[in-house]
Amino acid sequence: MKAADRIRYIDAVDKALLPLHFERPALDQAWRKLASSNNCLWVHLNFGLAIINPSLGVKYQDIGATLPSEAGGVTGTMRMLSSLTSRNYSDETPPSKLVEDLLTYGLPELEALQNRREVIRRLASPVPTEWPVAGSSSRMRLLPLLLAAEGHVEESLSWLSSFELLPDQLVPSYETFTRYFRSAHGA
Repeated sequence: MKAADRIRYIDAVDKALLPLHFERPALDQAWRKLASSNNCLWVHLNFGLAIINPSLGVKYQDIGATLPSEAGGVTGTMRMLSSLTSRNYSDETPPSKLVEDLLTYGLPELEALQNRREVIRRLASPVPTEWPVAGSSSRMRLLPLLLAAEGHVEESLSWLSSFELLPDQLVPSYETFTRYFRSAHGA
């Protein structure tokens, strides 16, 4: 997508999110808002040749501190706006429509993703479309981390063990993640 077209969408989202205390660094296409000491909300516009894939999520900042970065922990959620609206966005979508959908569907989803019990419930579901993460490998890491952070260490270790048999696509490997996780949680 041409730079001038990208700017139309960025400006439209700026007008909607900046008054809500989101911030966007200059020359960036991502907005962030510290909702609490532990939750950082984010919205990102992913531009392709003629498509726009808005994504949003919550980064759980306290969870990031529980394991070293080399453990490969996943510390937040991610949803595509299209998965919430069942609509695709392209350079033919009016910026106002994208913003309307972001406000109508995206912001309530961000609110829901701050509720860790709700996120745990969704990650525990066997239905992949319920998971507020990019895929199975992210789920395998975030669910045990959230459970442990909420004080459910035994349950987190149970999920960790059940996930060890599943294929993993993230680096570092799940084996590396589980080794650090078990060490951090005395298992």
